[in-house]
Amino acid sequence: MNKIQASNDFNTIMSELTYETYGVVKSYMDSIHNNKWMQGEKHGHLYPDSSNAALGGIMINMDGDGPDLFLPLHFYVIDKSGAVVDLMPETFGQPVQDYSK
Repeated sequence: MNKIQASNDFNTIMSELTYETYGVVKSYMDSIHNNKWMQGEKHGHLYPDSSNAALGGIMINMDGDGPDLFLPLHFYVIDKSGAVVDLMPETFGQPVQDYSK
């Protein structure tokens, strides 16, 4: 947040604020993740070996008639043990800079 307050450039402020917001949302989503999401009786079925995929990033609103863009920042699968398989590099390529941390 100090980086945002220190800048006088509107584009830099908006960019930094966007990444800060992404980080807040990602932290929240990570905190509510449940490894047993498809293993309960209340669902009417059991999938003991189920995994959960997470894809997150930033929507970029474009001016004019062009389509909006999506900048993926994370893509991974979490299994029931909590093990994470990072699919980002093989799916989207290596990011130029890792903003997700």
